[in-house]
Order: sequence, then C-alpha cells, then structure tokens
Amino acid sequence: NIFISADLDWMDYLEQRNLIDKPSRRVVAGNALVILTKADKGDAAAILKAGRFAMGDPSNVPAGKYGKSALETLKVWDDVAKNAVFTENVRAALEFVRRGEANSAIVYASDHTAAPELIEAYRFAGSTHKPILYPAALVGKEPSVEGKAF
Repeated sequence: NIFISADLDWMDYLEQRNLIDKPSRRVVAGNALVILTKADKGDAAAILKAGRFAMGDPSNVPAGKYGKSALETLKVWDDVAKNAVFTENVRAALEFVRRGEANSAIVYASDHTAAPELIEAYRFAGSTHKPILYPAALVGKEPSVEGKAF
C-alpha cells in the first residue's frame, strides 16, 4: 500500500512511471552517514586506509552511493577504494566488522542501533554527499484506505 525508500532515485523511477500517487509523496525521515569501527575515532582517510572496510555496493546500494560520493568529495576515494569490500546492504557491512573481517564500515547513523558495541569513529559532514532522505508515497492509481490512514 505504501512504498518507503532510502533512495530518491527509486522513488523518482516509480513516479515517472505513474506507479505512485504523486500528491501523497512526502519525505518522512532523514539520516547521516558514519564510519563504525571497533577501535578509536579518527579522520575518514586514516580509518579507511588502515585496512579493509565494508560498505554498500555503490553501483546499487543507496548507502554505498552516498559513501562513495562523500569519499570523492573528501578526495580520498582513489586512495581507499582498493580496501573496500562491497556488500548488498548496510547490515551486511556491519557484520563484516562484527566478525573482524573488516576494520570499519560506512553505514547510516541509524544502523548503529543494530551494532551498539561498535564505535562511531567518524561522521561525514552533510555537505560531502546529497541529503539522505527517505521518501514515502501511496502505491497505485487508487490508493487503499489503509495506506491513506497510515
């Protein structure tokens, strides 16, 4: 009845194809991008140069797109990309760190609740990437009563 996305591009895709009720589209939440580790805090380049780090695949995972953009803005992507382990989502990236298979993970700040034992080692400035926004919209040409109520 409702589609909520972490990726504005996917919502735009549905809107362009008239698959959502356009007037119902709203931004319902936002987020920040962070680096979580088991170790101490530091700057992004130093943390990510120290060894393997996990992040969503920038070719198709929203957090990966934001992460790559932030690292490019900081002009460190070329230096750290060789250490990146691309995952299918941010939760998988967290698991790499939990298991010791990666030193750190680039994830959403809200994902820290799923791994409270990790440390927020670095928070990317919002100016390093597009705003992380979560749009929501009713699905279909005749939205359901339940969807409208939600």
